[in-house]
Amino acid sequence: TGAGEDLYGALASGFSRAADIVRNVKHGDRAKNVTLACSDAFASMWLIPRMPDFWTRNQDIAVDHLISDNPREYRRAEVELRIRYGFGSWSNEDAELLFDETIYPVCGPGFASKHRDATAESLADLPLLHVDWVDPDWAGWDEVLRRAGVSHGPTRGRRFGKFFVALQAAQADQGVAVGWHRLVKAQIEEGRLVRLTDLELPAPGSYYLTWFENRTLSPTAQSLRSWIRETAAQERES
Repeated sequence: TGAGEDLYGALASGFSRAADIVRNVKHGDRAKNVTLACSDAFASMWLIPRMPDFWTRNQDIAVDHLISDNPREYRRAEVELRIRYGFGSWSNEDAELLFDETIYPVCGPGFASKHRDATAESLADLPLLHVDWVDPDWAGWDEVLRRAGVSHGPTRGRRFGKFFVALQAAQADQGVAVGWHRLVKAQIEEGRLVRLTDLELPAPGSYYLTWFENRTLSPTAQSLRSWIRETAAQERES
C-alpha cells in the first residue's frame, strides 16, 4: 500500500543515517581518513601529481587510495568517493561530471621522426600498442580506427594489461598508443610523447565523481569532494 511504502522509505532512510553514525563512532580513530577509488591510469597520471595541493590545505586528512581497473571493487562499503569514467549512470550512486575527454594517437619522438608521413589510414599498418581494458566503456584501437573511417583493422601490434605500461612502450618508440588527453597532456608538454597524425576524437564517455546515494558523506569526504570539484574546474578551463 501507499502507506506501507511511505513507512518503508522512512525506515530505510533512518537505518541509513543510523549506519552512518555507527560507522563514524566505530572508526572514531579514523575520523580524518577518507577512501577514494579510481583507475590505475587516472591515479598515477592525473590525481597523484595534483594531490600535494590537497595535502597543503588539509594536513590533518589522510586519503586512502583504492586503485583498481576493476570498477566492481569501487562498490566496497568503505569507499566514500569514486572517480569513474563512463556515461554518468551507476546503480545507487550520485554522479557529478568532472570533465570530458579527447583521444588521439601518441608515440615517442624517435618513432614520430621515422613516420612523419603517417595518416589516419596508415595507422592500421603501424605497430599499435593495445590495452586490454577491464572497463568496456574505454576506447581501444579497434574503435578508434573504426570511428576514423579506416578501411581495415590493425595488422600488427602488442598488448598490455595497463594503460601506463602501453604509454611507457610508446615513449620507448615501440609503437603508437591511444592517448587520453587528460592523462597524457603533461607527457606531451614535456616532450616525452608526441601526437602522430591530426586524428582527434571525442572519447565515448567522460570522467565523473560519484558517491553512494542516500549516504551522508563524512566531513573529510566532503572536503576532498570540494577539492576535486575545484581542481576539475581548473582542468576544464586549461
